[in-house]
Amino acid sequence: MSFLNSLPGLITDIITDAPPDRRLQRIQQENERNNLSVVAKLILNTFLDATVRGSRTLDIDTQELVDLLVILEKSLWHGLKAVHIIRAFGIRKADDELWSMLCSVSEGSKCMSETIKCVKELDHLKTSISKVRAFLRVAIMKKELADYVQNICNADLTPFYEPWAFYRNDNGATLAGSLLALRVFDCNLLLDYDVLMHFAQSIDLTHYVKVPILPSQFAHYTEEEAELEREKSFQEVLDQKHYVEERNRQLTQTLEQVQRKLSNVTAGESAAELLRKIDDLNEQLAEEKKQRQVALEKYCEKRDECKNYELLQEGYTNDAKRALIQIQRKVEDRERVLVRKLENLDLTSNNIYQPFNQKYQDMTTKLAIIERMHKLRPTRNESDFFDLIAKMEEKQEMLNDAIRNKDELAEKVAKLEEQAQATRAAIQELAELRLANAEMTQKLAETEHALEDLGPHLSDSKMQIVMMKEQLVPASEWVKDSDVSHCLSCNAEFTVTFRKHHCRRCGQIFCDQCSSQRINLPSHAKQVRVCQPCHKLLGTLHASATIRST
Repeated sequence: MSFLNSLPGLITDIITDAPPDRRLQRIQQENERNNLSVVAKLILNTFLDATVRGSRTLDIDTQELVDLLVILEKSLWHGLKAVHIIRAFGIRKADDELWSMLCSVSEGSKCMSETIKCVKELDHLKTSISKVRAFLRVAIMKKELADYVQNICNADLTPFYEPWAFYRNDNGATLAGSLLALRVFDCNLLLDYDVLMHFAQSIDLTHYVKVPILPSQFAHYTEEEAELEREKSFQEVLDQKHYVEERNRQLTQTLEQVQRKLSNVTAGESAAELLRKIDDLNEQLAEEKKQRQVALEKYCEKRDECKNYELLQEGYTNDAKRALIQIQRKVEDRERVLVRKLENLDLTSNNIYQPFNQKYQDMTTKLAIIERMHKLRPTRNESDFFDLIAKMEEKQEMLNDAIRNKDELAEKVAKLEEQAQATRAAIQELAELRLANAEMTQKLAETEHALEDLGPHLSDSKMQIVMMKEQLVPASEWVKDSDVSHCLSCNAEFTVTFRKHHCRRCGQIFCDQCSSQRINLPSHAKQVRVCQPCHKLLGTLHASATIRST
């Protein structure tokens, strides 16, 4: 007990330089966390002592279980950021923010997400606070409440809780370990909307805190009963003494950890300076997280653009392949058609030319025979001679007809030869098309190979561009018009006619002459107004980038 009496003095000596309001607020926050932890353990121990003696099956809401659910709900509310924001602005209900926090934490655990999904499917739960209370009851029935509390402690609670919140300190992990004892019980709890909404928000501690009985109170007991009551009271005092000693041990360890952390810091720095540095570091960390989020969003946008470009290139490649396949099919079809036409023309010319040629040879042979006969018989009479002349004229006419037919056939053959020559030219063109198709296929393969080789370089180049953009965009703040009365460059005073102009890069305010330069910025589609120093810096960077690219 002497250690507990000396503990406030030790803490006061350590942080004596801190501002009084902040120190008192921190002490109040620590007391709230410790009180929640102690009351939760008292209720849990009483619940275990009362339930272990029974059948270990709960079909109704006992007082201890209801109080345990109340203290668990209060621990979830402790340090929630949404409470202060809603009190100031009233934008959204705090119950919705608490339920949103549980849904966000459940994304990292499959079992917890299934429980959240089961609670969401209960249509009769209309409010967020009823869903939160139903979630706690379902977790107890599934014997996974300790795991869910541990998941909440391990999750990133920075967007939801203040740094001094219950679950952002060691108290949450300690409570998760204590809740493991609930796994030995089988619970069938009510999930009615009326039961969840008409829920007690206060706890009667007289059921859990035992006050020692004074000896004068044993006057109406017998000696044996008084002795038993004294032993029972003494045992309760010993239990409380053991609890206080355990608490002292935990506080001693916490104090030693704080002293070790303070010893690692420079001896000349006071606690107030350390607190200010911690606040500055927290602000820097928040700013870095914002910048990191912005960079991550830009990276995601560039990555999506790269994916879209790759998909577009892939679409172009597929279209080119399909077009080449269609051209190849058309060329093959045309080649087959031309070959068939050429074969038909050759067959037709042969079928027409051969009969006429045979007739011409027969008539030539007959004329030769007639001439020989005329030479052998010069003494024929005149009638035979005229008859022979008439026959010869007939034969001559037949010969002329045959010659005309031959000329027509020769013209047809010439036309067929021209068509055959056109067919050969088409075949040659087909061969050239095949060669061109092979070259295009080879170029396509080379292009695809080049795209595969250039893919990593393109990604590296885009990453370098993103890094250059982030370097060019400074971490500046947009200066308000009411905070500036003179030009930052020429120190001229602004008036109604002498207007103010913001530099779109650094955010400072200049006059029209000092901010008349214009240049392209990554965050703007058109040229924007910048000051002369920013214009000079961006021009130098652009010139160096141009030299490196050439």
